[in-house]
Amino acid sequence: MRRRLRIEPSPAVLLAGAGLIGWGDLFTYGMYSPMSLRLVGWGCLLVAVGAVAGSRRIDPAMDVVWVALGALIVWQGITLVRNTTYYGTGHWLRDARYLSIALPTLGAVAVAAPARRVVWPLIVVAFGLGGLFAIWSSPHPAIDVWYLLQHGTSCVVDGCNLYTMHTPRSPGVTEGFNYLPATAFLLVPFNTLVHDVRYGDLVAILAAALVLHRMTRSATANVAPLFLCVPGLFFAVEQAWTESVLVLLLVGAAALADRRGRGGRASVGAAILLGLALATKQHVWLLLPVAAITLGLRTTAIGIGTGIACILPWFVVDPDAFWRGTVTTFTDIAPRIDATTLWLHEPAGWQTALAILVLLGCYLLAWLACRGHVDRFLLGAAIVLAGFDLMNKQSFFNQWMLVTWLVIAAVAIELRRGTVSAEGMDRASLVGG
Repeated sequence: MRRRLRIEPSPAVLLAGAGLIGWGDLFTYGMYSPMSLRLVGWGCLLVAVGAVAGSRRIDPAMDVVWVALGALIVWQGITLVRNTTYYGTGHWLRDARYLSIALPTLGAVAVAAPARRVVWPLIVVAFGLGGLFAIWSSPHPAIDVWYLLQHGTSCVVDGCNLYTMHTPRSPGVTEGFNYLPATAFLLVPFNTLVHDVRYGDLVAILAAALVLHRMTRSATANVAPLFLCVPGLFFAVEQAWTESVLVLLLVGAAALADRRGRGGRASVGAAILLGLALATKQHVWLLLPVAAITLGLRTTAIGIGTGIACILPWFVVDPDAFWRGTVTTFTDIAPRIDATTLWLHEPAGWQTALAILVLLGCYLLAWLACRGHVDRFLLGAAIVLAGFDLMNKQSFFNQWMLVTWLVIAAVAIELRRGTVSAEGMDRASLVGG
């Protein structure tokens, strides 16, 4: 009888890929340079190899610990030579910088030392304070994302149309809204209560880290602390990039799906969070095949329905404005020469075909490594988004930061799987004895 080919991820190789992507991402603040593209390119290759090149060895914990320590050393080095924020000034910036340098050291202790349960709260507090200092050091960052989100959240409260609003103070986009509507309405409480959407981004990152830590705290080697040590996260908070909210939705969906055997409510909750993610950023719709083979067709279908329900009111009010703001703006835009992608470095006329080919290859990798495994949804998402970002005509810091986060989360969950498997084998051997 022919045995089915068993393909397993390699946590150590995956984490090495995340380390290179995080390094290359902050190397030039997410903008193109030969070194930054080389680093994220090699990181993507390691993620692809790591997705299918593992063994059935139960406990790869020490391999991952050494790779994690190496990544943290490199990340601390890049943090030392790069500004903590882009527009920040004053003593708040100085304090945020001290914390950004200290975080990788705390992360190393949390990953390698037996006392990691004591260190983990210190990492959470240090990151939270550093995020606050980054916001206070840069009260009005000169980036259109922040202006659009500030105006968009106010627009939701006032009942105006996001996709026809005019934001004259924005240094970039001034007409309409370039994101899907959940990006704005999920941040409404923070603009309403504390007058800055970036507090919502900070809360979302911390909540995602806490959810991941709760999911994986039983692992022999837990790399969840790396989630708050990725270089440039205070820079991301300052810039108000929307991936902060998106990563919470994806990690939350993965956590609830992981609990769905305990009842139908968890499964529905996972579907709702997936739907909110679909209503947050356009490229999340690329993850539907991954959701189908991991979370299941029912969860994916409910997620699609939720996403459409969130989007539909804005589409119905003005279909042309919605389509122009969320689709044609990106398809018609000229390729950015400062984007960290392969687009401008490929043969003329082949870019779209190569992007589709790479994306199909990523779907195949995700199918081989993740199908039938609910707890590998984030791994499949990381594979697909890494391939998309590498070939997309405009990929910057925020897109690569999301990939780094997802790979770290996937490794943390995979290590928990190994711990559970090892405990199961130990119990079986005791019974057999």
